[in-house]
Amino acid sequence: MKKTISFLLTFFLSLSFLVAAGTSVSANADLASAPSDAAASSAAAASSDGAGVAAAAEDNTVTLRVVHTNDLHGRYDGGEDSVGFAALQTIVNGDGRRADLVFDAGDAYHGLPFATVERGGAIAELFSAVGYTAMTPGNHDFNYGAAHLAELGTDSGVPILSCNILSEETGEPVFTPSVGLTVQGLRVGVIGVTSPDIYDDTAPANVEGLVFADPVEPVQDEIDRLHAEGCTLIFVLAHLGDSSVLEWTSDRLVSETTGIDVLIDGHTHDVENRLVDWKDGEGQALCVQTGAYFENVGVLTLTVDRETGRPVSLSTDCETLVSAADAAELTPDEAVEAQVEAIESRQSVILGNEIAVSPKAAPYSWEDVRCGQTAIGTLVADAYLAETGADVACENAGGIRGGIPKGSVTGGDVLAVAPFGNTVVTKEITGETLLSMLETSLSLGLRNQAAREAGDDAAWPEESGSFLQWSGLTVAWDPDAADGARVLSVKIGSRALDPDKTYILATNSFVAVSADYPALAASPEKNEYGACDELLRQYLSGAYEGVDWTDSLTRIVFRAEPSAVESLPEPPESKPAAPSEPEAVSSEPASASDNNPTGAIAVVAVLLVLAAVSGAVLARRQRP
Repeated sequence: MKKTISFLLTFFLSLSFLVAAGTSVSANADLASAPSDAAASSAAAASSDGAGVAAAAEDNTVTLRVVHTNDLHGRYDGGEDSVGFAALQTIVNGDGRRADLVFDAGDAYHGLPFATVERGGAIAELFSAVGYTAMTPGNHDFNYGAAHLAELGTDSGVPILSCNILSEETGEPVFTPSVGLTVQGLRVGVIGVTSPDIYDDTAPANVEGLVFADPVEPVQDEIDRLHAEGCTLIFVLAHLGDSSVLEWTSDRLVSETTGIDVLIDGHTHDVENRLVDWKDGEGQALCVQTGAYFENVGVLTLTVDRETGRPVSLSTDCETLVSAADAAELTPDEAVEAQVEAIESRQSVILGNEIAVSPKAAPYSWEDVRCGQTAIGTLVADAYLAETGADVACENAGGIRGGIPKGSVTGGDVLAVAPFGNTVVTKEITGETLLSMLETSLSLGLRNQAAREAGDDAAWPEESGSFLQWSGLTVAWDPDAADGARVLSVKIGSRALDPDKTYILATNSFVAVSADYPALAASPEKNEYGACDELLRQYLSGAYEGVDWTDSLTRIVFRAEPSAVESLPEPPESKPAAPSEPEAVSSEPASASDNNPTGAIAVVAVLLVLAAVSGAVLARRQRP
């Protein structure tokens, strides 16, 4: 059925493209007429042919084809939602003529384990293979530190451009601010710029010693310098975005400068394609962004006057998006495809290397992590605390997909625990918000447990994976209490929770914006760190001095405190139950009989007498 739907979707997408190609006038005079098959049709939309170039030469214009990406976040392979580097190479190669320029607007070197296992090296290798012209760094590209980022630029042979990242010590740019290129006889300037908001989007240690200056002055300086050197066409690679919550956006940069022709954007994961007026009102910049995660590749086709070096007609029609669905119809480049396979093979060896030896297992089951605190959940949350220094940490059950064995623990084991490439973020939350999160999670855990006991897969709540695993706190709770009133006491470290106090919470980037925890989603973000699997790998390998990670395997997070022994249930401990008897959030309260058998007998006797009396009274009332 899925294959049938996929076929029909591809058929109708291709049919609509062919109809559009036959009934509308393209803004790109050099596009070939639509070929007969879907693959050729996609290639035509993303490339120019010899006839178009000849036509441009006859009317004294030059046609530039520019391919661009942004926010790949370690995506690399083609698939249902990803173009991938092999198809990207096909797009770059075009239909008989390679693209003139290939750009990236940041956040490429970090994300999925494919990127992080070799600290960005695999992405640098593929950037080199495709032949990128230049890139600008995004906040996540600094997750290995600025020095290593510079090494990645050297290794890839792709210049890293940014005019507003300065040395705190010297005030000079850390990266190359801009480059001037000769393309088809034209002088083209390319400037890089990175959002000053980056201080909140990566760990402070990653950008220590760097200043991210307000971009207007350094960008305008580079525009003026490039113009003076004879560059007539100005591209800006910007990791800024267009979000209204950001101080610096691509729109603001264009409107406060004069001379940007094309701004290739990133950071906010949007699809952008709009014209923005210059400061002097005498011109406009075309601002484009492709979304994120290799979902699309952008192809700009610019017709430029050969004599003036200026765009003949700059409009939103210059931009074409090649989606993952379009790319699936293309023939992937065999050389890049083989290179991807070689990297995967190489990484499989790395992932087999031992990083730790565990004295006991922290097993995983889909049900266990959704019904109670588990050892693997505590381990993951503890890793977040160790890296961030936050007060508390949590991880959603759906973010954990494996456990660790007793004995040798490998990189592959870690990857199985946290395979999604989410990053760790810290947020400032109130004690009241923290209490609300605990109540929501505990309530969800009980509903998950009820579904588990019912043995009905359809009974599991849709949001079952939003049950939270915790670290940094201890909680006493009552499962028989009403929703919103189950938490009896919370301690952060050794101190009681203060509802009015502000705490720092570490979690993954998915939970941080989850609609299941709206108060958390609305709380301000403080910093962003590395990928979840990275932090767990570091924690297990002993990277944090004075921290014994094996404590995570046995520590109790939810427990009954002595003052509440007779009224509190015994919630599941950090130590998971054996596989044959999975740990769960108990829905039955502990009774005094747990510690006092004689007292228990007396209580039962009293209950029986009361039941008998009540029955007699009820029987009399029911008599006619």
